[in-house]
Amino acid sequence: MLNVSAKNYEVTGITVHHSQRNQLESSLHDSKNRMDESSVRTDVAQNEVVQIKNHLDQVQTNYDHQQDVMNQVYQSAYASLMVQLQPLLDEIDSLEAQMNEVNTGVMDSMLMSCLAGIGVVTHCIKKERKKTNSSFLMSLKQINKFK
Repeated sequence: MLNVSAKNYEVTGITVHHSQRNQLESSLHDSKNRMDESSVRTDVAQNEVVQIKNHLDQVQTNYDHQQDVMNQVYQSAYASLMVQLQPLLDEIDSLEAQMNEVNTGVMDSMLMSCLAGIGVVTHCIKKERKKTNSSFLMSLKQINKFK
């Protein structure tokens, strides 16, 4: 008993078409929901990235500020230390200058002593020569007397 009417076929065709349409709409709805969820997750992630970037910018700003403060403290401490050390540095320079003068004076004295020593030795040699020459001349005179 195969009695198929056009009316049943249309209803069946509409049911099949309606069922496919429901599946497509359901699939479209699921895809839209997944896309919306992905969009929300993307927005959340982008907001987190912006917050992290803002936090990093703030950390960098704080670091730069601390570096500036540390440089100012260092420069201030260095300047204060140099003010306190300057009298000592001046005293060291003065003592070095005095030592150089003393060393120059000692060297001059040693040179003068050496020259004086040479003068004494030269004088002694001359005196000895004169004495020797005198003795020699006296000996010659005595020898000449005997001739």
